[in-house]
Amino acid sequence: MSAPRIVLQALRIRVATSEVPSDATADRFGPEVVDPFGPGATPGAATPGLLFHLHHERLAGAPSSSADEEGPRWDGGAQLAFATRNALAAWLAPRRPRAEPTGGGATRRVVTTLCEEHVVRESETPLDDPVVLVRHHWRHPALSRASFRETWRGSHAALVEELPAATRIRRYVQLHNVGDPGDPLYDAAGDVVDGTSLWSFASLEELETLLAGSDYREIAADERDFCATTEFFTARSRVLCDPSGVARPG
Repeated sequence: MSAPRIVLQALRIRVATSEVPSDATADRFGPEVVDPFGPGATPGAATPGLLFHLHHERLAGAPSSSADEEGPRWDGGAQLAFATRNALAAWLAPRRPRAEPTGGGATRRVVTTLCEEHVVRESETPLDDPVVLVRHHWRHPALSRASFRETWRGSHAALVEELPAATRIRRYVQLHNVGDPGDPLYDAAGDVVDGTSLWSFASLEELETLLAGSDYREIAADERDFCATTEFFTARSRVLCDPSGVARPG
């Protein structure tokens, strides 16, 4: 694995309206406008220290772990990678996540998680593969977060790499939650997820073939040894800004 980058993961979750702070403002978080931190707040090429900014937009009708007709409760997100924590902190300081009322007592709320990005397998075109399976993990209560991270990054990642069908995964990334309540970048609402796996595919058909096979069942069985819950959804990946050339090297 390469050295980890610092990534702020912004996740959109469906929650009860009563759970959203009264000062949260409305947000459009979709394929046309994804601006979870407020109008004009989207980072660009001139943002100091920004390495890349991408969005994962849920594909309706594609594989997910939810039978809910409204879709999975986690159904979209953004990733902002910075060269240093200080650069991320400077950009984030004047901004706050937003919320989007949906009616029926539900709201789409954006929460953030400070992560280390561990690239297990790199693609020839990093970040630029069209289909991504976004998988959020919650550790077993008896495990510390450190133990969860060690198992996930160690023996589990090795298992995924060894399985023949896993070669369909063009890029495999683990986002490890490294948030700490004493950190000014900490968002308690986003701290419920211990980690996120990002599996990139050349097509939706490649993803569906993997999910239908025995190798995926072996991966899921191994995860149950250290994960209490895993939820997933299929997304379209869009690179909004890539000043460092991560998405298209060379």
